[in-house]
Amino acid sequence: TLTFSASRSSALVGPAIGGLAIAGPGVAAPFFLNAASFLVLMAAVVLMREVAPRTSAAGSSFRRELVEGLRHILGAPLLSGLLKLEIVFGVFQMNAVMITIIGRDVLGVGPEGLGGLLSAPALGSLAGITGLLILGPTGRQGRFIVACQLSYAAALILFAASNVYVLS
Repeated sequence: TLTFSASRSSALVGPAIGGLAIAGPGVAAPFFLNAASFLVLMAAVVLMREVAPRTSAAGSSFRRELVEGLRHILGAPLLSGLLKLEIVFGVFQMNAVMITIIGRDVLGVGPEGLGGLLSAPALGSLAGITGLLILGPTGRQGRFIVACQLSYAAALILFAASNVYVLS
């Protein structure tokens, strides 16, 4: 959960900062900011203390563990269904190129507006993970995830039909 939250938070903040950087200093600014962020991460890795290597079970291999994991997922109806939903939504989700074209040609926004549009899906993801954390380990998590996927599909339909930036 922590890794996912950090990933979605960076996907929320990154495009917004990138849009402001393009609007201010220029197109090269986000690349310099990205390079600086990698320097910070590399420094953090260098400062890490020694981490004990993970020991694998006797006779295990990557292929065997992968097959075992897939069997587990496909054998559990809820996990299997959620994985299939994720594959469908992963293939048909709105991508950054389409959002950029819609932002420029339909909504008429500049870099700042584009940063907001590109940050919006991450905001929805953070709302979803927050909802899952609030629900806790109950039997309703699967239903909540399906409701979130359906909400995402409805939001994509609204986005496709909209020509108003705030609604988009």
